[in-house]
Amino acid sequence: NSNPVATAPDQNSLIRGLRRDDLFTVVHEQVLTDTTSFADIVLPAVTFLEQHEIKKAYGSYAAGGVQPVISAPGEAKPNEEVFALLGRAMGWDDPPFQWNTDTFMHKTTDALLLNGEKGNAKKLLNGGTQTCLFDGKTPVQFRSVFPRTPDGKIHLTPAALGKTPYHYEVVSSNEFPLALISPASSKMISSSLGEYNYPKLFATIHPKDAAMRDISSSDVVRIFNELGEVVCHAKINKTVRPGAVSMPKGAWRKSSQNGQTSTALCPATANVVGGGACFNDARVEIEKYK
Repeated sequence: NSNPVATAPDQNSLIRGLRRDDLFTVVHEQVLTDTTSFADIVLPAVTFLEQHEIKKAYGSYAAGGVQPVISAPGEAKPNEEVFALLGRAMGWDDPPFQWNTDTFMHKTTDALLLNGEKGNAKKLLNGGTQTCLFDGKTPVQFRSVFPRTPDGKIHLTPAALGKTPYHYEVVSSNEFPLALISPASSKMISSSLGEYNYPKLFATIHPKDAAMRDISSSDVVRIFNELGEVVCHAKINKTVRPGAVSMPKGAWRKSSQNGQTSTALCPATANVVGGGACFNDARVEIEKYK
């Protein structure tokens, strides 16, 4: 469920790793991505149109049952079936490797809790939607719904985050004075559908920074640091603050002129509290491409 060549930090290091002769790589995918290019074997995966699933909504109190609207093409299989087949082929007799999709669906609905109410298997398994029950028509924070902490309060600094959960370290560089940000856009959230979007990659900079470097809109530019470089087109816009360069996340390698994207410039350091990648710690310089 990932396309790490397009989404993981330090893209060039990752690609070097995938090219190792001693690494055997299997990718389970719906389409041919940047990552499948480095796979020894590609297994076909189903799309959301071809599988049974339970989906929880973002930002709302509901869960929905998903049913396939078309049959899976060829040998495409869902995740749970692939892992069960692999487990049985390895000779493992753990119960989950003996389950089928129907069993997983029932176990998921049985374990589901929506504001304390158990999942309605009959509704969800037939493709219906189950919403939470609240006092009144709609949920109101701290009136009809509360955080599921022991005291029902929001904990801004829970002990699990350590003593300094909001510690801030300044990331600066004289050699690479610009901060690279790689936000989502209206076209993509991650790298999904990257085969259709971003046919041409742009880096957006503020007019002030562009003038200092003699860069005009649509110029071919090179954004670089110690990790790599991205050759793409410039877009000058005041929506990006001075001192920053914006390049959309999720772009596939074919969208740039040298096969590298924003993740090639992002460090592999991890946040000490959450363990996530620090994508926006990237420092870069930009110049006209010669």
